[in-house]
Amino acid sequence: MIEMTERVLLPFEKFCKVSSVLSLGAMFLINTLNIGSRAIFNYSFVWVFPLTLFLFIWMTFFGAFVIYRQKREITVDFIYRLFPEMGRLWITVACNILIIGLLLLLLWTAPRLIRSQASSLQVLQIPRYLQAAPLFLFCAGTLLNFFKDTILLIRERKLPSSTHE
Repeated sequence: MIEMTERVLLPFEKFCKVSSVLSLGAMFLINTLNIGSRAIFNYSFVWVFPLTLFLFIWMTFFGAFVIYRQKREITVDFIYRLFPEMGRLWITVACNILIIGLLLLLLWTAPRLIRSQASSLQVLQIPRYLQAAPLFLFCAGTLLNFFKDTILLIRERKLPSSTHE
């Protein structure tokens, strides 16, 4: 089951990484184009800001998933480190279960939120729910990863060596 989960998470992580980089690159290009157009022709494209905002949302959630998967998030764990190994293990499992519950709650609300966002974005003329899509994809990928990590923690009864060092 763990291997099957990784077969889903690895390509999704690659998709998120590529999407984040492409979003950042597109934001840079369209904003550079807009700045140049204003400076040279005194003309600004109305679609640049909403598209930049849209791409920023996608970059943020997909980039956050990559950072989480690569264990590069910032943690403040000075109290956590005061506990013995077994205490840290059970604190981690309890936190993972709480996070899994939160992610399930977010995903449970997804269909209702998507139905409420049936209209189009004014300038871009794309469905509004596409702004929320990366949030739900992030939640689904993170849920799957937390589920896998929690199963491994419970099965092996020890923290991975890379966690909180």
